[in-house]
This record gives sequence, C-alpha cells and structure tokens, in this order.
Amino acid sequence: MRGLGGGCDVDDPRDSDVAQDATGRLQNTACEAYTILRPAGPIFIGGEVRRIDTRYFGSTFTNHDLNLSVGFEF
Repeated sequence: MRGLGGGCDVDDPRDSDVAQDATGRLQNTACEAYTILRPAGPIFIGGEVRRIDTRYFGSTFTNHDLNLSVGFEF
C-alpha cells in the first residue's frame, strides 16, 4: 500500500499592514510533497520534501526540508 500527497499555501498580507523595514515579511510560500510506503506487515517508510520561501523588503529567504521516517505499527 502507498500513500502520496502534497500541497502549497501562500500567506500574503496587505503591504500596508507590514512594517516598512527589513523585518517586514511581505509573503510566505510553502509547498510540500510526501509519500508513505508499507512494504510488508506493520512496517512503514515515509518521506517528505518541503520548501518555504519568505519574502522581505529587498530579499527572499528560502528553506528546504527533507524528512525521512521508518516506523512499526502494532
């Protein structure tokens, strides 16, 4: 059995509501994809990839995450 999924989201406040300096966050964007594999019995293996972009006045910060998991259901 396998499971696949993903999604994206954007947080974009009005620019007039944001501090007009280097700490003011103009927009956050996050996208992710994941999968879960169940090779045999109660064992499962999962993986997730995520990217988060935060846009400030004059710059953008990008973060990448990779998560792996192995589990046992009982």
